[in-house]
Amino acid sequence: MRTFFRWLAPVLLVMACGQFASAQDQSGSEAEMRAEQQKLIERLHARPDDLDAMFAYAVVSIRLRDYEPAIATLERMLIYRNDLPRVKLELGSAYSVLALMKSRDFISTRHLREIRHLT
Repeated sequence: MRTFFRWLAPVLLVMACGQFASAQDQSGSEAEMRAEQQKLIERLHARPDDLDAMFAYAVVSIRLRDYEPAIATLERMLIYRNDLPRVKLELGSAYSVLALMKSRDFISTRHLREIRHLT
C-alpha cells in the first residue's frame, strides 16, 4: 500500500500543477475577476434563469478556484437545459479538480501523520 502512495502522490501533484497553471494563464488579475464575479452575481439575482450569466459566473469562479459555487451553478444550468455539452464538460472538469484537490489534501495529511509517527 505504501508503494501505491509513493507513486500516486507525485502523479497527483503533477496533475494538480497542470490544472492550476492553466487556470492561472487566464487573463485578468484576481481583483478584476472578483469584481466580474460580483457583477455576475448581481445580474443573476435580477434574472435567475439567464444561462449566459450563469455560464460566465461559473467560468469566472473556476478561474478563481471557487469550485463549489461553479459546480452548483453548472448543475442549475442543467436543470434549465439538459442538452448543453459544454456545461457538462465544465462540470466534469470542476468535479475532477475538486476531487483532485481533496485527495491531494488527504494524501499530504496522511503523509504528515506517518512522518510524525516515525519520529
